[in-house]
Amino acid sequence: MGKPLVGVCNTLWYRDEAYYAVPWRGRWQTELGGPTMGLGIHAMDHFLDIFGEWEEVRAMAGTLDRDIEVEDVSMALVRFKSGAFGSIVNSALSPRQETYLRLDYQRATVELTHLYGYTKDDWKLTLTPPAQDDALQQAWQSAPPDVGSSHGAQLRAFVQDMDRGECPHTSGEEARRTLEFLTAIYKSAFTNQPVARNSITEGDPYYQKISGDR
Repeated sequence: MGKPLVGVCNTLWYRDEAYYAVPWRGRWQTELGGPTMGLGIHAMDHFLDIFGEWEEVRAMAGTLDRDIEVEDVSMALVRFKSGAFGSIVNSALSPRQETYLRLDYQRATVELTHLYGYTKDDWKLTLTPPAQDDALQQAWQSAPPDVGSSHGAQLRAFVQDMDRGECPHTSGEEARRTLEFLTAIYKSAFTNQPVARNSITEGDPYYQKISGDR
C-alpha cells in the first residue's frame, strides 16, 4: 500500500461513576492510570504493531468529569520513525462507544471500526482514486481465514511459536515498547513537553512509575 502517512487511533468508551466506585479503580497506586492505561492500551498496541516504531509524542491528559485521581481523557500526537504522523484519543467519557483505527497509506486507506473485538468483516479498504488498483484489491480479498481478535487466537499463535522454537511475536520487547509509549504520553501530558523514544531512562521519575512524581 506504499508508505504509511497518517494514522488515527481512537478508544472512545464510556465508564460511569459506578464503574469507578470499585475501590481499586481510578487510583494511580492500584489502576496505574485512566483510559490511557486501562482502555486504550489495546488499540494503541495494535496501532504501533502496524505503523511501526515511534519517535516522539506530544500529549495532553485531564480529569474532566469523573471524581478520580487518574485522567478520564487523553490525546496525543505521534511522529513515527517512518515519518508518518498519528493522532490518538483515549476517553472514558464517550456515550457512543467506538474503537476506531484508520491508516492512510500512499495507495489506500485501511479502517477498523469495532468496540471490544473484531473480525475480518470490521475492516474496510478504500483505494486511492480512481480506485483501479486491481492487484491491491485482489490481495485484500484473498486474506487468510479469519480467526477474530480473541484471547484464544492469541494463545494459539503464542503456543505455535513456542513449538517452532521461535520468539513469540508478543514478546517482552514488544510489550516494553507499548508500555514505554504509554509512559511517554503521561510524561508529555504532565510536563507539557514532547517526549522522545528512549529518553525515559533510570533516574527519570517516569522510569519507575508511569505517573512520575504525581
